[in-house]
Amino acid sequence: LRAAGVELVALAGFDRLVGPGFLEAFPEHVYNVHPALLPAFKGLHAQRQALEYGARITGATVHLVDQHMDHGPIVLQGAIAIAPDDTEATLSARVLEIEHRIFPAALQLCVEGRVRVVGRRVILDGPLPPLPESTDPLDEPLQSNFTPERFEENVLKAKEYIAAGDAFQVVLSQRL
Repeated sequence: LRAAGVELVALAGFDRLVGPGFLEAFPEHVYNVHPALLPAFKGLHAQRQALEYGARITGATVHLVDQHMDHGPIVLQGAIAIAPDDTEATLSARVLEIEHRIFPAALQLCVEGRVRVVGRRVILDGPLPPLPESTDPLDEPLQSNFTPERFEENVLKAKEYIAAGDAFQVVLSQRL
């Protein structure tokens, strides 16, 4: 591949580990797309794993390939909600759409020289390229229900539990 002038390798649906010689020939330039939000649900049948686990969200991850399976530094991720009636087939189709949106964007960032790796972190220089619009009917922007009033309300409830000597106090103190 090097002799042919290849500078970037994009793996999609490539369910094998690549060897160290290959990775050394293309350092930080071997990209893979995986149909899950890594580090969760590595390997095959990621949507089946997500459904069996009872996950509420899933998605796709573009990552740099290293010597381990679905392990390299994460470049981009896209997420969707798992619908109560999703099957492995319906979820796979919806996740595939995310893969088709984020993989070209990640490759564009690489080609433009806007991807830097610091340890396991990927630093993206500049704005993300525009992503194609989603056609997933469940893909609505997430909205937070956080308000300062709700925060204060939850703090008061926590103090009540602690004052009552509830088991919550033990859990809370162990986590602090």
